Amino acid sequence: MVAAMTRCAENAMRQVDIDRALLRFEQSLASRNRRSGWRRPLVMVLAAAAAVAIVVVVSVSAGLSRHTAAAKPKPRPASIFPKPTGVVPTSQLPVAVENMSVAFDAVTVPELVVNGVLWSVQNDNALVVRMDAATLRVINKVQYAQVGVHWRLGDLMRVGNVVVLPAEGYWAVGAHVPADSGDLIPPSAIARFDARTGRRLPPIRVKLSGVDVATPTGVWVQTDDDQLGLLDPTGSRIARHISIPVGASVAYAAGRFWAFDVNSRSILGIDPATGHTVVQFPVRSVAEALLSPAGPDALLVVSRSEIAVSGRPDVVGTYRFDARALRLSAGTVYGGAPGIGPYAWAVDGPRLWGAVNGTLSEFRADTMQMVHAYKVTDTGLSQAVSASVPITPFTDVVPVAANRLYLADAETHQIRAFDLAPLR
Repeated sequence: MVAAMTRCAENAMRQVDIDRALLRFEQSLASRNRRSGWRRPLVMVLAAAAAVAIVVVVSVSAGLSRHTAAAKPKPRPASIFPKPTGVVPTSQLPVAVENMSVAFDAVTVPELVVNGVLWSVQNDNALVVRMDAATLRVINKVQYAQVGVHWRLGDLMRVGNVVVLPAEGYWAVGAHVPADSGDLIPPSAIARFDARTGRRLPPIRVKLSGVDVATPTGVWVQTDDDQLGLLDPTGSRIARHISIPVGASVAYAAGRFWAFDVNSRSILGIDPATGHTVVQFPVRSVAEALLSPAGPDALLVVSRSEIAVSGRPDVVGTYRFDARALRLSAGTVYGGAPGIGPYAWAVDGPRLWGAVNGTLSEFRADTMQMVHAYKVTDTGLSQAVSASVPITPFTDVVPVAANRLYLADAETHQIRAFDLAPLR
């Protein structure tokens, strides 16, 4: 037992460094100060020493308790990132490919196609905009909030005859908070709409939201810190909950939920039935990452690192994670940090599409190799997920439907439609 205590104490001491302490401190404040960007200085040496001592004691106790508790998955060795593929020279996009566009008074992000209707979100004005997917003719606009500011929205997803939109936000400073806003959602709620008409339905009120994920069992939505709830087939109530580490995104592949843990810099695989972590895959050279699905058995790991917090340059780019073999199988320098590429990708069978800085790029999904880079004239094409427009979720799935790719232009406030048939 003495040896075990000594090993636990030594491990705890090695883990308590300033960077990781700050990282854990920020994580603990996530539910109250999401993306606030501030750090409280460590001003007293004695206080810091006391914190270290407390961590050592707690770690020793936790280490002893693990001898009797259920075994947790052992972290795998630090991952080796595959050599990323490069970019290819740009070529002009054929004129026939971009066949229509429509402008709005604010950034409008296309997210879902249901029965020939394109659904988009305009967060500045708290609107869902429905358009004919073939002509981009606006059918109707539906307000989903009143005076709340929603800084994080999930993806529009269909559940039976309902379309849902998880939202997390706050009341604007000085705003009058209505006692009852009817069907307009409060700061944290699951907005609901009739899938056939777009009519606003009564929301599902939750403590905290902003993340959703589709699985074979149904659509799961965030309902609180580190909690997901499964919507029933009618999309009208939460059927059951599980505890799960919910970060900036949750993805589903190979029968598991996947999330990125900033404390351990690991990709976590979670059993949907129990919420237990069954896989811990370290990616130590990435400080923060977003995960998005890339088919039934793979994920895209998009590094959001802009500065190195580990004393060495952090990995940037987009990498394919094989969720069954548990390995990073391919990557590209394109994607991740602002100015390099998109945070969001459109999955198109064996292809991936991304857009940034007026370039529409095509990739092979299995190798992450860039195949084409088409220059689109007169545009600030960025899929509305650039660092300068942080109003939409970084995990937006830009829809590809009926050979059309729909993208948002953050500078011109246009939705632009591209006919992919000539590029096949």
